Parts: sequence; structure tokens; C-alpha cells
Amino acid sequence: MADAEFDDDDYEEEESGPSLAMPPLYVLRTTTRCPKCGEAMNVYTLGCAAFHDAETSFPIKQFHFLCLIRSVPEPVLNLLKAKCPGFYHDHTEEEEPPYLMNHCDCGGGLDDNYLHGDIGAAFWPDTPEGYRRFKLFRLPINEAIPVECSYMLGGGEEMDFAKAEPW
Repeated sequence: MADAEFDDDDYEEEESGPSLAMPPLYVLRTTTRCPKCGEAMNVYTLGCAAFHDAETSFPIKQFHFLCLIRSVPEPVLNLLKAKCPGFYHDHTEEEEPPYLMNHCDCGGGLDDNYLHGDIGAAFWPDTPEGYRRFKLFRLPINEAIPVECSYMLGGGEEMDFAKAEPW
């Protein structure tokens, strides 16, 4: 085939597959104040022992805080709905895709920027003691799950996963 006949459309990109949250998988709970009404409330996020980003060739075996969680398998959503009724898909802007967001009883949504976005936020403590205050729950899932999300590393070394309660 001559160079003039080469067409990039003849080659398809190899599908890398979904990102994977590797077990053990955790629900983390802490408290914060609702920015709308000022009341204290429980807030939740997911965490995993390792994460395989779809764009990398191997998992990073370090604790990951998951945020902007756009999709998880239905069985995981059902587990969350059962005990975290204020943690459901929503969005802050109409043009943005929904993600798992915490909501106060007053109706206020606590977006992930508020909960994860800066040092001192609910899920980004500014001290090692802050990480040790998280209540950890181990989900009854023993295989990697496909997820569409962002993540943050760090702090896992401060948490006592042996004290995680079963979900």
C-alpha cells in the first residue's frame, strides 16, 4: 500500500475498558455542616484499596478516595440507597453529567468540590487525626467493579481498615 493510500480510519483504537475500583471497597462516613441550613449531617463517599484507571496499564495499589462518581454497578447503588438515602445522583449545573452527591434533609446539595475540593474539607482532612475520624464500612463486594469517577490519593495510611464495620 502506498503512503497516499494510508487512511487512519482503517485502524480502530483498542478499547481500554472501564476504570476499576479494586477490593476491598469501603463507604466512608464523616460529618460536616450543610452550607444551606448550617445543620450538622453525615456525608458519604466511596473508597477502594487499589484503583485501575482505564488509561493506565496496571492498578495503583494505594487507598483511593473516589469522587465525582458518575457510575457504579446497580448492586453498589442499591447498597448505598439502603443506608445513605441522601447520597444519590444529582448535578450542580444542568449541562454537567450527574454524579453521586450528598444531600441534606433541607434539600441542599453538597457537591464534591465542597466535600473533597480543598485541604480541610470533609474528605480531605488537614491532619492525620482527621483521617482517623472517618467511620469505615466494608462493602460486601469481593471483585473489582467498573466505575466512572475521579479520585484522590493519600490519607489511607492514617486509617485503621481493620476496624471497618461490615456494611
